[in-house]
Amino acid sequence: MKANKFNRGFVCVLSAAVLFGCVLCGPAAADAVLETVPANCVFCVRLNNLDYTLGQLDQFLAGASPTGPVGMSMMARMHLIQMLGDPALQGVDTAGSFAIFGTAAKETAPGEPPAASSAEPNVLTAALFPVKDYQQFLSLSPNVGQADDAGVSRIPIGPMMAPAGPNAPAPPQKVLVCIKAGQFAMVGPEAKRAQLVELAKSISSGAESLAKKLDPDQTKLCAEMPVWAYADIEQVNKTFAAKIEQAFAQAEQQMKNVSGAAGQMPMGDFTQVMKVYLDTIKCFLDQAKYVSIAVKPEPAVLRIHETVAAKPDTELAGLLTADATLPKENKLVAQLQDGVAINAAAKVNKGWMEKCSKIGISFMNAAVAGDPNAAADTAKWEQLTKDSVDSMGQLLAFSMKGNPGAKPPFVLEYIIEIKDKEKFDKMTDESAQLMKAGAFSKMYKNMGMEMGFQVSRGTGEYNGVTIDSAKLGMKVADANSPEGQMISAMYGDGFDYRMAHVDSLYLMAIGGETDATIKKMIDSVKAGANKQPTAEITAAMSLLGDVKDADFVGTFNYIRLMSMATGFMPMAMPIPFDQIPTRSNIAFAGKVADGKLVADVAVPKEHIMEFVTGMQMLMQQQQQQMQQQMQQQQMEQNEPAGPEPVQ
Repeated sequence: MKANKFNRGFVCVLSAAVLFGCVLCGPAAADAVLETVPANCVFCVRLNNLDYTLGQLDQFLAGASPTGPVGMSMMARMHLIQMLGDPALQGVDTAGSFAIFGTAAKETAPGEPPAASSAEPNVLTAALFPVKDYQQFLSLSPNVGQADDAGVSRIPIGPMMAPAGPNAPAPPQKVLVCIKAGQFAMVGPEAKRAQLVELAKSISSGAESLAKKLDPDQTKLCAEMPVWAYADIEQVNKTFAAKIEQAFAQAEQQMKNVSGAAGQMPMGDFTQVMKVYLDTIKCFLDQAKYVSIAVKPEPAVLRIHETVAAKPDTELAGLLTADATLPKENKLVAQLQDGVAINAAAKVNKGWMEKCSKIGISFMNAAVAGDPNAAADTAKWEQLTKDSVDSMGQLLAFSMKGNPGAKPPFVLEYIIEIKDKEKFDKMTDESAQLMKAGAFSKMYKNMGMEMGFQVSRGTGEYNGVTIDSAKLGMKVADANSPEGQMISAMYGDGFDYRMAHVDSLYLMAIGGETDATIKKMIDSVKAGANKQPTAEITAAMSLLGDVKDADFVGTFNYIRLMSMATGFMPMAMPIPFDQIPTRSNIAFAGKVADGKLVADVAVPKEHIMEFVTGMQMLMQQQQQQMQQQMQQQQMEQNEPAGPEPVQ
């Protein structure tokens, strides 16, 4: 008897264990959103758990949002309440997943207005609302009408605010319609009613959905990240083909008009350059598979994950291929600086660089089309580009900071790992010679500019290191023209360079204060391998987690960048960005592999608050200045008049 009880208990436990194992190891539960959105969608934006996600966004924007105490979650609920008419939103699962998507519609249904032109795509945009029970949703939402014979309900949308005055005309009423689609209420414009009905039928019949088309990593992202946005580039290219071609044709025609118009800036015929530019965009549209952006708001940081994927077996897929020979860690990250607008450190994927260089040369070749020296010069540039890539190592770093009051108003710093110093220096000298004469010098002359690049070796020495100099000269033919005055105001007479080799690293400073900058760079590099990343870099990289394996990392400071940009303005900006204190940075990192470019961005709330605090401080200063001016004017008006002059 006891044995039988034991056996029954053992069987129960074993059965429970097997059942539990099946739950854990069995197939994953279907994703309701992905199973509902059609596979041929042009785009899809998904928001998981409306209450939680918008609550997190509210915390991130607290103190910085222009909406003040009314947060994003409150605004979203207000719009839903206005639409559905239920203050409690009882029929909607606000902890569920919402989505909005667009899909290329079929032929215009009877009774619907035709497209404006052949270039206007017929796109159906619809939203998915998660509902606990569709019939309950209808009964608990006063603004949603009862379903007709096709299962469609009308939703009249009134204005959020009353008219401004008693005689003000009421704004036109919008009407949406909704229909059951899987576990959702699918809402769209009344003008697309027939297409929504057709789409709902195809969903219920098990038509191919986005779930069967997405890559596994995107399926995981869209379920786990609070916000996920996806664009199918193949569908974009297909749906908007006529519109894209029309835009490209207009751009080419505008360039022809500018190039050939009398009295315009002497640009030369740049229609070929525009054609190469447009062809590059077309190539991307033809070879890209999708682009996605996933967003995760947290109280102290906004995290963004971006993916660009190429179609298999395309040139773009080959471009987005990992280099297995690259080092795991980039030691030049320690050379990035505090207090700059942009920092970046990257591992040099030479295959990627060679392919990108070919694109750049195609632009240059198009710019000198028709010149008798174009073919020979292009061949020389191709060889010099190859020599440049061959002579480089696998690491580089870059910084950009402002240089107020100077021309140009910035300083660029490059650190490049070099494996063949002689070949690299020879390439630099030959590039300078090629810029002095030939097709490309004529190209700049056609633009009304004379440009030259002069390299001088051994012009200085510091801390046992030889320093070379260079000058990129820029001279506008008509210095009094608006274009000439603008270029002179931004760049002066050109760019100064200082270059130096320190062990296997090539250092280069461009812009202003190059003598002091190159010496500082030499000291930093000579500090040795024990040099640690700076405080700002460490803080920024900590927002991204472990980025040692990334192909590129860096920081971006919006306030410093705007401060630097004001140096290019011919007049003072009303907002002196250089007066806004800032110490935080937006951080980014990315990797190329398997036909994809994946990048992560972290926007700290501190950076948003620095900008907001700075703007408030500047507004207070401006108000004080206005008050002082008004007081001064009143004092001048109240001063007693002097004695009447003696007649």
